[in-house]
Amino acid sequence: MDGRLPGTCPSRPPPYPRRNSRVQQFSVGSPRPFAGYSNSDFAYIGFGVSQDIPYPGKRQLRAGIAEHEADSMEAQTDSMRRTVVGNLKMIYFHLAYIQQTLGVLQRSDSLLTQVQEAAEARYPRGPGQSAGCA
Repeated sequence: MDGRLPGTCPSRPPPYPRRNSRVQQFSVGSPRPFAGYSNSDFAYIGFGVSQDIPYPGKRQLRAGIAEHEADSMEAQTDSMRRTVVGNLKMIYFHLAYIQQTLGVLQRSDSLLTQVQEAAEARYPRGPGQSAGCA
């Protein structure tokens, strides 16, 4: 991964090149700031401004890369959505199968209970005459 949170869009390049500015002072002989300006020819204060100018076409390439990353993330989202929907359908059909199986088993249990009751009524338990048993 590239450190971004899932579902976030890739960052676009800044609309303008970055600008930097700085003030620098250099004094001779004393660690105090701005010391030695009146008595030394080597003390100075410098002001600078710089700006990064991108190579021609670089911003357009970055925008194209960001667009491809966004398309890729959209495809990943669609793929994940299809996977989740497929899993949900599979679980739903498995649940329907289990419910139908439960109904069949309950009917079989009811039928077997009726057979058992009929057998017990016809052939009662307990001591009795058993013809043909040794």
